[in-house]
Amino acid sequence: MNWDWLKQAIKPFDVFIGMAALYILYRTDFSHLLLVDKILLVTFAVWFVLLLARCYIYYRKGQGS
Repeated sequence: MNWDWLKQAIKPFDVFIGMAALYILYRTDFSHLLLVDKILLVTFAVWFVLLLARCYIYYRKGQGS
């Protein structure tokens, strides 16, 4: 199986954002969420969905060639 599409889809900054998101999620007190915390969680969720969409697009593009 060819994994070149994954290298194209996931950039180094995506890895950094993912690590930061995991750290922030680990440190978040979910029983006392502030508005900033909610905005951050929604932002990370949108980023993750867009990352999955980008991986799917690169995967489909890789299958066509």
